[in-house]
Amino acid sequence: MKINLPYILAILGFFSFNSCDYIADPFPETNTSAVDTTSNGQDDFTAPDLSTLKRRILVEDYTGHTCGNCPSAAVTARGLKSTYGSQVYIMAVHAGFFAEPYGGGSKFTTDFRTTAGEAWNTDFSVIGNPVGMVSRVEYNSETVLGPGAWAPAITQIIDKIPLFDVQMQLDYDASNNSISISIGTYITNDITGNYNIIVCILEDSIVDWQKNYAPPGGDPAYPVADVETYLHEHVLRDNINGNYGESIISGSEVAETWIIKNYSYNLDNLWDSKNCIVLAFVADATTKEILQVDEIHVIEEE
Repeated sequence: MKINLPYILAILGFFSFNSCDYIADPFPETNTSAVDTTSNGQDDFTAPDLSTLKRRILVEDYTGHTCGNCPSAAVTARGLKSTYGSQVYIMAVHAGFFAEPYGGGSKFTTDFRTTAGEAWNTDFSVIGNPVGMVSRVEYNSETVLGPGAWAPAITQIIDKIPLFDVQMQLDYDASNNSISISIGTYITNDITGNYNIIVCILEDSIVDWQKNYAPPGGDPAYPVADVETYLHEHVLRDNINGNYGESIISGSEVAETWIIKNYSYNLDNLWDSKNCIVLAFVADATTKEILQVDEIHVIEEE
């Protein structure tokens, strides 16, 4: 639903690392989660202070558990988060050949792939790992970038005036492991175009197998080996409203307007709800550029 705020008030980053070879033919998983989407209801969102509102950047790290050079990219992403703080968010997308589970044995059996991740991997022509995207914008005429290009790609857009703010409210029902999410998108200036909201579930701090090659291709915090206790961070677990989301603007919209979407979703019982995160971002429906992002933990730390 759309809420005009003044009306209511009146009433009241490369291939400096060695690249793993890419072998195609991914096998996407089937998404069987039930999702109920609505656009009804009114939520108590607060209009942002436009003098301090900043653009927030999404770094998508395309990775796989049998890519021994990929841990170094995770180190790069972690460093960018440390540098830019709340202006940078990370999503690790396990997709393609190196994300495929092994058919036998006890190593690399977990399937971290998702329907959306496989689609993005194909649609953006991700070839080789480790690579990623920075809010899906071009840097040096490329959208898919080696980790060495992530920092300069961030620099070119991080100070741009944001067109949107994204805020979220979440209720968790432990009795059935479900969440209710309300996402408010605030329009900062009059705007014309086609824009979508995309909503994803991430899980952090997953301990599982990962190949790790010697630095600079690997992570010096782990042995050069098949690591059984590798800590996988910011892992995309599901996309809950379509690979490219759903429309929130088609045409024109005026400034100081809220667009609110509500979702209900059942978490997978195999995931640790304490480490689950809802990540939402607004993207240009035509160019796919991500213009604003936010995340909220399913269970907030006390």
